[in-house]
Amino acid sequence: MAVEFKDYYKILGVARTADDKAIKSAYRRLARKHHPDVAKAKDSGARFKEIGEAYEVLSDPEKRRRYDALGPDWQRYAEGPPGAPGGFRVEYGGDLGDRGGFSDFFRTIFGDHAERISVTANKSMLGHTLGAAGALESIAVIQALRTGTIPPTINLDRPDPAGAGLDLTPNRASRRALRVALNNSFGFGGQNAALVFRRWDG
Repeated sequence: MAVEFKDYYKILGVARTADDKAIKSAYRRLARKHHPDVAKAKDSGARFKEIGEAYEVLSDPEKRRRYDALGPDWQRYAEGPPGAPGGFRVEYGGDLGDRGGFSDFFRTIFGDHAERISVTANKSMLGHTLGAAGALESIAVIQALRTGTIPPTINLDRPDPAGAGLDLTPNRASRRALRVALNNSFGFGGQNAALVFRRWDG
């Protein structure tokens, strides 16, 4: 079902580049103007609620970042219930470099769950196997689901500060119960794929 897009910047009458002070000032002015106890218009209650919703998102740096990156379905993408049927598609317009690095993208998609997800890069052990990379990575993912062993990212002695807080499985394999795993394969020339594997317990 399509989600109606609410332009929170338009609702508050501020530019997308507005700072926290401008957003707060716009919210206070509009909240006073449209408060149901003051405004007598028929839709004042709905308008007041909409203004509050816009401020709740734009005043929170994390929510605002997700909203800016993902658009109308920002909340569903970040807070999708575990095990929910179906899936979703994320579209990033323009240059991905303008949106931050992988860790920013990772946190945008997985939200508060990001730091509880194990990440590994088996390329650290295998090198770049070019056309075979996707197949080898898929085998590693399937084996991880079967055995509950997450292969390490070796030689990870000085991780990028942008990855702080993420479990990058540095240098030693780790064990944990796994049900679902995501394999991202990013190749030369835009040959990219993402496969989701789920453990079958039949």
